[in-house]
Amino acid sequence: MRLLLAFLLAFAYGGTCLADDGLTPAQDLYRTAIAHMREIVPPPYLTYRTQEPAGASSLGLVLLGDAGARAFIQIGDFRYPETSWAVAFRGSDSAVSIAIDPNTHVVSSLALFDPTWNGASLWMRHGLLATTHRVAVTTSNPGTTPQPSGTDPPTIAVVHAFDASGYRIEDGGPARCESRRGRLLLLYPMSDPADHPLQRVVVDDATGRFCAMRFALAGEDQAATYHGYVELHFADEGAYYLIDNGFIDVHVFQNGASVGFARIPFRYTDMAFPKTLPDALFAQP
Repeated sequence: MRLLLAFLLAFAYGGTCLADDGLTPAQDLYRTAIAHMREIVPPPYLTYRTQEPAGASSLGLVLLGDAGARAFIQIGDFRYPETSWAVAFRGSDSAVSIAIDPNTHVVSSLALFDPTWNGASLWMRHGLLATTHRVAVTTSNPGTTPQPSGTDPPTIAVVHAFDASGYRIEDGGPARCESRRGRLLLLYPMSDPADHPLQRVVVDDATGRFCAMRFALAGEDQAATYHGYVELHFADEGAYYLIDNGFIDVHVFQNGASVGFARIPFRYTDMAFPKTLPDALFAQP
């Protein structure tokens, strides 16, 4: 009878059986995937285009600038054609430079414009609309090329942002990232959901790395509020592992009334890996 009871308990709670290290299989898989992602080295320099296809619905995103040369995004009733922005990335400090016009760039921390593992951290910590105030700089005087700092890219904030202890992690079963087989993990915040927006990941069976991630999104944009999620898909790009594409799925309200739903896809295209880029692209205020 005791043996039968023990079997029934093991069957009922099989999803939470602990390994020797005290972790469930789902927790162990998640922690191992985080360790693999930490091993990813970003390219020293990267150029690409952040591409937003023509809107399938009336809601979309626009990149704007103000008199203080701050880059920011708005969600609204925009019927927009296909749009793309030329972007440059520096791996030593994860600096991102967006071309506003052929001669002017702004340096920003908008998650939408960073296709690296650091960009996933920005989605985690700041969501969609967060910005970093930077002075616009022109490229008429390219200046000198920055020397490598010899230090590793900033990873401490990334590690803490994805800490497994902040979530209850459950096995969601087999999943795929396009042609790759993987394992779906479902994440539920242990405390404030605003501080723990990661909802699900897919771990690639072959590499043990994340090949897809989904984050909850919520925020305010002047009179509008929104909530939904963003999903990121990773792929090999040359010798590097980067975000290849994703989509934003949000429900927008204005003054408490529903404005509508929007699914806004985006993709990183025309990736190139120059040996260096001029420091004028990444000038700080």
